Amino acid sequence: RTMKLLVVVRNPTKRAISDYAQLKSKNPKLPAFETYITSDKQETVLKVSDNCIDIGLYGKHLKNGLLYFQINQIHFVSGEELSTNPAKELKAVEQFLNLNSAINEKDFVFNKTKGFPCFRSKASQGQRVAFSCLGSTKGRPHPKVHQDIIDKLDKYYEPHNKLLYRM
Repeated sequence: RTMKLLVVVRNPTKRAISDYAQLKSKNPKLPAFETYITSDKQETVLKVSDNCIDIGLYGKHLKNGLLYFQINQIHFVSGEELSTNPAKELKAVEQFLNLNSAINEKDFVFNKTKGFPCFRSKASQGQRVAFSCLGSTKGRPHPKVHQDIIDKLDKYYEPHNKLLYRM
């Protein structure tokens, strides 16, 4: 098997909030995050089947993937590190893919508006510096979420994260 997979993972609670923010931007009538991901008015029972929550069950998804791929065919990219130190993460990707090293720290510039780094490239004509950032749907503000809901999500994800690390 020669196929290699790159899997970007991040804190699943933050991922759930981010996924909700994306949904909310497309459908402003969605209820507040706490209401959206819970199945009762007291916000005590999570809707664990909701995609915002399910996508962060990395161990479950990896277990399915390992039916078809060996673990050495998979490289995990830290979403947090990719946002704060993209050159380091992408150098690891280059190494995993057996590519010549071409990326360095000078290739990135922090975009204060979006809140993450953008790729700096030189235009082919005149060496004009151009920046390439993710589209307008990235870098949107996230809702402020009650700490009890964050704690509930963290607790829910804990055994799933442990499964991922064991795998």
